[in-house]
Amino acid sequence: MNREVPLTGLSLIWRSATLFALAQLFDIGSARSDLGPPAEWLTFGYRRPGGKVVSIQRLPTRVETKTRNRELSPRSDQDYLRLASKALKHQRCANIASLETREGSKALSRLARDLLRSIL
Repeated sequence: MNREVPLTGLSLIWRSATLFALAQLFDIGSARSDLGPPAEWLTFGYRRPGGKVVSIQRLPTRVETKTRNRELSPRSDQDYLRLASKALKHQRCANIASLETREGSKALSRLARDLLRSIL
């Protein structure tokens, strides 16, 4: 077993269990609100020597998020055709064909994102 990376010697199930337990113990990613409080033996094993045991049975509350409701008005087919033609005539679209695969993919994604923002 490699002492620098001890979890690599464990099976995938035990690695997952260890990471879940640590997430619960330290409340990483709101794990306590999703999975519940850590087991009693886990909090006892990781408490500071001489420190008092703090009860963590109270579940933290998740922050409520507001959903954005946006009414979309449907456009006519001619309107979408006009927007698509305008996008294809744009200089940025013409430059994408000359780019390498990765750069072209990034540029195409940015162009699509910008076009969708202008349509909505």
